[in-house]
This record gives sequence, C-alpha cells and structure tokens, in this order.
Amino acid sequence: MDNYLYLHECTSHGTYFMPFAFYHCSIPETFTILATHWHEEMEIAMIREGTCTYNIDLNAYEVHKGDLILIPPQVLHGVSQTEQQSPMVSDSIVFSLHMLGFQYPDYCTTKYLQPLALQKWTHPFIISPTDNHYQALADTFSDIQNCYLHQEQAYELNLKSGLFHFFYLLFRDSAASCDFTPDNTEITEKIKIVLLYMQEHYQNHISVSELAGLCHFSEYHFMRFFKKHVNMTCVEYLNYYRLTRTLGELAGSEMPVTDIAFGNGFNNISYFNRQFRKHFGMTPKEYRALQKNSASIL
Repeated sequence: MDNYLYLHECTSHGTYFMPFAFYHCSIPETFTILATHWHEEMEIAMIREGTCTYNIDLNAYEVHKGDLILIPPQVLHGVSQTEQQSPMVSDSIVFSLHMLGFQYPDYCTTKYLQPLALQKWTHPFIISPTDNHYQALADTFSDIQNCYLHQEQAYELNLKSGLFHFFYLLFRDSAASCDFTPDNTEITEKIKIVLLYMQEHYQNHISVSELAGLCHFSEYHFMRFFKKHVNMTCVEYLNYYRLTRTLGELAGSEMPVTDIAFGNGFNNISYFNRQFRKHFGMTPKEYRALQKNSASIL
C-alpha cells in the first residue's frame, strides 16, 4: 500500500470494471501511522501479525493477530501504534459495492447492501478468533485473497461469489450489535468538514480559529474535540497531510526540496525537514534517492 493516504481518499481501488484491490502492509515498515480518513468503498482487513490500534467511527479498538476488521463505506478510520505494541502486518481488500450490483434495487441489495452505503452498519467492526462465526468468515476472506492473487480462469466470477458468501455469513451469524450509532453522526460530519477544509486549503496558512469556526466551537473546545476524536492535534494532522502531499513530488519530479516544501504549506525548510524525518525516518533527499533507486531496479 502507498506510504500515505489522503483524508477523503479519492484514489480508485481497482478499475472501473473491476473495482477491487488487495493490499499487504505493515506498521512501521510500510507506514508509521495511517491518519484518519474515509473512502467510498468497503474495506475488510485481517491482522496477520502483531498488534495495533484501529480508530473506527471515533472509537479505538486494539486489534491482534487473526482479527478481522470490517470498515463500511464512508466511515472514518485510521491506524496507529504505540511502542508497547508489536509490529503489525495486515492484508486488506477494498472494493466498491457497485461490484455486487447494489445500485440495482432488488430485494437482496435493498435489504443487505444499500444499508451499508447509507451508513446503517449493524455488525461489529472487529471479529476475533474467539467469536463463534469467525472461522467461516476468515476462511472466506483467505479464499477471496487467494482468488485475486492467483487470478485463474474466470476468477472474476469466483471473486464476486466469495464476496457474496462473506456477506451471507456475516448476516447469517453476526449478532446485531450496532457499533455505528446515530449518536456519532453529528460528530462524524463535523470531523469530515474540518478534514476536507484542510485538504482544500493545506497550501495556505490555516489557523485554529478558522477550523473552530467550521464547527461553531471556541478554539479551546475545538482543540479538545479534535484531539479526542482524531487522536492527534489539528496542527499534527495538518503537518501530516502536508507531508503526504510532498511524497509524490519528491519521488516524481526534480523540483528543489525547498520549492516542494513551500508549495505544500510549509514556510520554514528546517521545520519541514524535522517533521519529515520524524514521520518517515529519513530526510526528504534520502527519500527521493530511495525512490529513484527503487525505480531503477524495476
């Protein structure tokens, strides 16, 4: 998976005709933190090794080896790890519900798939090996993963069949313990408004008062609100987003590092270099050289 993901993830997963993608990633090797974001697709992940904290719909869940993570479309989520947690390795599938025909209303899509797109999630976000219905879901996830990776003749039909079977098992066996509650809706919308504002204005100076005004909060209330629900300060988040925007330019252009930093909202090159090293464990120049070496090997 890419080292970075944007707040409202606009990246297409898969293709128009096959909107499905598989990702193998790890913390801290692939990325040190996956900041809070959301996307239009459904995501299912399995923790293969280690532990980390998934923040889903404004709630924190410590996940462990074997856990399945179910993230419905448009739900805020992110990943972080403490020094006490062991390095995490996960496999994820990300797919559009359009792949299963949810846009065509019939009894099945209306009853089972459309509620997912409308954020009416009635299942746990985390399914652990100790849950009674876990093994069948885990086996089906692995079947879907292997089907996609090997891509044998007519694998597309098998892939869709596997996804349908996964949802069948989920709705058949999963207790309806609604993690996605209406109480979070207003908070979620406020967070999304702030994150989108950052995404659209990151190249300019953004003050705490601007962000607080979007939520109609005082600066003090807003800073506490943001830290509580996003698990980092608004300044930390804005720095992280600006840094992620520099990665593509560092890897894909010959622009001077200073120009890239200034063009992405940083007004002090020393501060930019310190933040870059803090998040990615190397300087911008070292990152650029690493990407060039990787490209030359390929």
